[in-house]
Parts: sequence; C-alpha cells; structure tokens
Amino acid sequence: MEKKEFSSYVTYSHPYTTAEGIKKQSYICHRSGFYVKKGKDMRYLKTKGSRKINGICPSRLKVCILPENGNVNINFIQTHIGHENDLGHLNITKNEKIEIASKIASKIPLVSILDEIRDSVTNNKLERMHILTRKDLHNISQTFNLNSDGIRHKNEVISIESWIEEAKNSGIILYYKPQGALCNDFPCLKN
Repeated sequence: MEKKEFSSYVTYSHPYTTAEGIKKQSYICHRSGFYVKKGKDMRYLKTKGSRKINGICPSRLKVCILPENGNVNINFIQTHIGHENDLGHLNITKNEKIEIASKIASKIPLVSILDEIRDSVTNNKLERMHILTRKDLHNISQTFNLNSDGIRHKNEVISIESWIEEAKNSGIILYYKPQGALCNDFPCLKN
C-alpha cells in the first residue's frame, strides 16, 4: 500500500489497551506535521524542502486488535491533502539499505551501484530506490561504518583496541598497557 501510494505512515500514539481489552494503535501520514527548525539559524533548509507540510494531512490508519479472536480491524483514510506524494520524501527501506551496504562493502564503485539501480526501472514504475544519489550511498556507508579502512569503529577506544590486537599479531607491538589499567609485570608504570 505504501509503495503504491508513495507515502509512509508513522506511529502517532503509543499502543494502548481499552477497558474491553482491545489493543489500539494509530498511524499518520509521514508528511503530516510542522517543520521545526533545529539549531541557531546556521543551516539553510534543503532544496527539496522539509518533509513536513506545516499542516495536518487527514490520511491515517487506526488499527484495533480484538481480544476474543485476534482479528484486526483497520480504519483507513486514504485521502492526502496539502502535499503531493513525492518519492523524494520517502525513506529507503532497511532491506534496500542492507542490499546497498553489501555492494559498498564489496568495493563496487558507487557509480556502478547507481547505474545498476537506475537500470532496474521496469514498466516505468519508479520507486524511491531509483532516485538514489551519491549522498544517499555515502549516508548508508556511514550508517554501516563502511567509510574507510583506517577507522574501525566510531568509538575511538574500540578502534584503537582493534588496531592494537591486529598489530600484536604482526609483531609490531611488544607490550601494551591500556590507560587506567594496573600492570603486575611492570609495577613502576603508572595508571
């Protein structure tokens, strides 16, 4: 449904249970809401604009799960008002991100990945995946920590520890004492 409409629905409220035992959950259009500027006017709004429409889109899902038999009732309002259903404002799915990350990890050039994705358009059915940019690929590689061989982990301590373990095996490092650790072999070394 979301791919067909080029829209996405996000949770509006926490799931709750009524006195009768009915579990309820509401989802609203992801474009619904008001743009809230972050920071101190240092950045300009991106060229394609905010995802939020500075208003309320009536499209929503109300889901009720009945306790007796587990049946699910869905009240779906399909009408979108105040915005077009643009592909550019949709997120890339987790599975698509994992697929792209595996290609980046395999050292396939970014241009080849983009060409392969763009060539996969069939029957003029355009999806969010087909309008990927180099920036999207960069963001995915950053999310999966695939940026460079030099940085092993975002946490500097873990990155250094992994480099030291690798270097110990090659014989470059003779002795290593982590900061703050006590050393029984060399008691003259400070914490």
